[in-house]
Amino acid sequence: MDATTFLKQPENGGYYDVWSGKDTYEKGHIPGAVYADLLEELSDPDSTFKFTVPPRELFVEKISDLGVGDGTYVVVYDQGFATVGAPIIASDWASRLAWQLNYEGFDNVAVLDGGFPKWQEEGRR
Repeated sequence: MDATTFLKQPENGGYYDVWSGKDTYEKGHIPGAVYADLLEELSDPDSTFKFTVPPRELFVEKISDLGVGDGTYVVVYDQGFATVGAPIIASDWASRLAWQLNYEGFDNVAVLDGGFPKWQEEGRR
């Protein structure tokens, strides 16, 4: 499950820019992986704050739509560090999704060490 999301603080300060990693996922991902949209689909749509944990029922509905259910073994990764424009953008999104899954009672979760960059570096297909 690819949890790539991008977060960047503008050089002049102010609020962070946040955007979905769906386009990055569509350009390349681990075969069989689905995209988990932490920004829109797996956050509370009624909150004024980004990434607020949604009500349990909504989370379970959305994660079920992605193929996760009781007993499903989920491996979460993200695209790691990415250069978008000039600065490097760090990513901790796989850990965030793993935490959220555990929080909601899905215990069979792992985070892929090194994420997609390591997967590619090792020549995996």
